[in-house]
Amino acid sequence: MTDYQTPGRESGPQPDPMLRTGKMGGMWVWLIGLVIIGAVVAMLFAFNPPSANTAATVPAPQMTGASTLPSAPSARITTGAATR
Repeated sequence: MTDYQTPGRESGPQPDPMLRTGKMGGMWVWLIGLVIIGAVVAMLFAFNPPSANTAATVPAPQMTGASTLPSAPSARITTGAATR
């Protein structure tokens, strides 16, 4: 005969005695949900930041009776006037 005993089957993983059993409280569920929503909104703003409305912040130029166009034509050569 042998001097050792054959090990029996283990009963499986044992529960942690420090953990409480039961459902998580409703306040924790709401808190975790708000944290997840906050993280998603922060990612969306990081990927596509809102652009400033520059039309509302820059004052429009004042319109006067005088023309703002130059009176003399420009001395630059355009593509239509270029030689071939």
